[in-house]
Amino acid sequence: MLAVIVLIGILLAAAGFSIRKANELSKNTKAEAECRELVNALLEYRNVYQKWPGDASGEQEAGSTILDPLTDPKKNARGLVFLNLTLTDSSWNDPWGRPYKAYFPPLGKCSAPKESRRAFPSRSSGRRPFE
Repeated sequence: MLAVIVLIGILLAAAGFSIRKANELSKNTKAEAECRELVNALLEYRNVYQKWPGDASGEQEAGSTILDPLTDPKKNARGLVFLNLTLTDSSWNDPWGRPYKAYFPPLGKCSAPKESRRAFPSRSSGRRPFE
């Protein structure tokens, strides 16, 4: 009887560890997808208007100043929607509850291929991108 209880305890511990690891992997995958979505929307906006949303520069949180021109057609001159997103508060948070941050290089000095390789490492590199 005691052996059965110990065996059940070991199986439950292993299952709990696997579930936690799967949950963390899903958070990493979600954060990576949301970052790609944000980067693509920002680059599309820059290509259309030749400037960053809200005239952003340097590192900034992805708050309403940056996201409103991407999500609300009334907040940009051509009425385009670059990012389909409904904000529950004034910023867009990652799966861990921290606001996303974006770095805006000066216009004319953006090296997207080099930056995108650094921001989104390949899965074969062994590194976890969002730790």
